[in-house]
Amino acid sequence: MSIYAYIEEAPVSFGVRLATTLAVGCGFWCASHLYQRWRYAALEHEDKSMLQARPSDAERDKWIGAVKRESVNYGVSPSTLISLGDTGDIDAGLSQQADTGAFARRYNPPLASEITLVFPYLLAAWAGSLISDPYAVFLAASVALGQEDMRFRIAPVPMLLVFATTGALSSPWGPYAWVVIAIPLAAAFALISFVMKKVGGVIWHAGDYLTLAIALTAVLSAGTVFEFLATHLLCACILELAIRHIPACARLKDNVPYNVVLSASLVGATLIAILKGNLL
Repeated sequence: MSIYAYIEEAPVSFGVRLATTLAVGCGFWCASHLYQRWRYAALEHEDKSMLQARPSDAERDKWIGAVKRESVNYGVSPSTLISLGDTGDIDAGLSQQADTGAFARRYNPPLASEITLVFPYLLAAWAGSLISDPYAVFLAASVALGQEDMRFRIAPVPMLLVFATTGALSSPWGPYAWVVIAIPLAAAFALISFVMKKVGGVIWHAGDYLTLAIALTAVLSAGTVFEFLATHLLCACILELAIRHIPACARLKDNVPYNVVLSASLVGATLIAILKGNLL
């Protein structure tokens, strides 16, 4: 069954669709922010424990290396960076940067300062609601995964479970057939990732191949494979150009947030398929 058949056989009133869009979009926006607050608090507690403890040199070097990487994404508290700067464990420039207002605003920002981020959630929820309620949740969950990947370079397990479950529920094949296809596909990507790491030193994290496998099975069942691949290629090229030519994006060079590309590709492919169905 294609995505066009979905739209034709399941007409929904504007009020119901609007309620679904607002509930799903705003719900995931708030849930993502709550996860960020928890994650920031957990990282800050871990950093304070490391500052007060007396770890071995190897453990301290590993922790300081992680702090340097996470500070690029504003994932380390300013107080931790200032303390490490005072002891000479990190560059003075990084410590001074943490003492600026710009860094403090980007570290653990309040919900009100992230109001613009609600619009991608609403767009994803609206596009998905044109197909089905589970598909609306599926697309909104992909946006949440992209936001957390951009912030922390991880795919939170609860959001990944919601992403996979709604992907299975929205499949016209049925959840059991979806699982039979998704699991071998994820295993194949894991094998490819292992080979890439051994041969070329390219690290592809577990969250990346899991979300890609889930996304591919979703677009296969919805009949939007071509749209997904075309949008995926376009988004990847735009991100690569941004990293090369926009100074603010240069920090993404060594650690690209893949789930941002994946989310944009899923939402874009859905919108293109809907437009094609309406225009044809």
